[in-house]
Amino acid sequence: MRRTAPLAATILVFAALAAASPLRAEEPGDSLAVGASEVGGYGEMVLQAPESKREDGARSHLLPNADFVRAAFEVKHRFSRELRVTVEMEWEHGGIGEARADSVPGLEAKEGGEATVEYAIVQWSRSPRLTLQGGKLLVPSGLVNLAHEPDDFRGALRPDVETLIIPSTWSALGVGASGKLPHGLAWTLDVLEGLDATRFSAAERFRDGRQDGAQALLTHPAFAARLDWRTCESVMLGGSIVTGDAWQGEQPDSALHPRTWVNEAHAHITRGGLDLRALYAMALLWDHDALSRALGVAHTAAALGKRGFGGEIEASYDVRPLVWPQAAGALRPYVRFELTDTQDGVGAIGTENPLYHRTNLTVGLEYSPAHGVVIKADRQQRHHEDDSGVSQWNVALGYGF
Repeated sequence: MRRTAPLAATILVFAALAAASPLRAEEPGDSLAVGASEVGGYGEMVLQAPESKREDGARSHLLPNADFVRAAFEVKHRFSRELRVTVEMEWEHGGIGEARADSVPGLEAKEGGEATVEYAIVQWSRSPRLTLQGGKLLVPSGLVNLAHEPDDFRGALRPDVETLIIPSTWSALGVGASGKLPHGLAWTLDVLEGLDATRFSAAERFRDGRQDGAQALLTHPAFAARLDWRTCESVMLGGSIVTGDAWQGEQPDSALHPRTWVNEAHAHITRGGLDLRALYAMALLWDHDALSRALGVAHTAAALGKRGFGGEIEASYDVRPLVWPQAAGALRPYVRFELTDTQDGVGAIGTENPLYHRTNLTVGLEYSPAHGVVIKADRQQRHHEDDSGVSQWNVALGYGF
């Protein structure tokens, strides 16, 4: 635990400073009274229609499908002016049901849905300068992980970069602190449960290594830091680092220390009806060769690479005042380009699989008839380096309240 001492000391120093501050606990716009509770939630349903052929002309064997991707309910309660709790429960893929074999060709076997505690955060604050928090926290990485309701991001599906490189939605048990500084700066420091390296893969990088607070092993914690700078109300620039040793079990004969680093830089600019977003993320893995041997994937196309990386750039514009001035809400055409590679830098322990080097161009239209309700339709042109990509059409209905 010696590695946690500097961060713990920093949190205690900030706590002492906050205790001396007479400023109020509530953030601007936070009207939740002492002793009061508040309920909110969101949900999204998606229809996906893949092409019948891959880009190389072979049959894709994929069929259209519809999914109630998630329904979430959030409850907030304020115990005192300084202390509050926020809990979100989420049901995915239509809720909990019995697993069943699927007899329809082109569809995978149904495993039933999932019910999870997405996050459960107890927060103490006397000033916007400092908030102390503990529980199941959202990892402070990227743009989507902290704002993942369907009306927060463009597109029927979440971006590939913030699914494969940053494994959103990513939450973990831990404690931390956050606050606001002068000149538009905001910071976060967290100590969290670490990733589990035994579940890493070349296809999805660290995604299956999330422990999600489910009897999580705490042999090695992870550390997260984030800094954002708002130059004005319409421009936000920032970045984050999440790092930790991901070997949580007993050490094999040859000691393993697969340290992970998930680093990202992001920008979000809004001006009038224009919305621009950009993000670059890299997921680094030390001892990737030794870990590949321990997992039995060395010298195969499934060997783990030293690097995974991805970048995205997105633009949208609310044209409703121009083309439909009498209507309410917003009408936004959008376009997003992404490049991801989850298996880069394999070296001598395997062969890089071109399947995992992907590009994705998404072009679509989003209509929001009222705040919190959104309808999206888009076309995704998907390319894999081995020409196995399957493009598709998507339609989504989302709500948040």
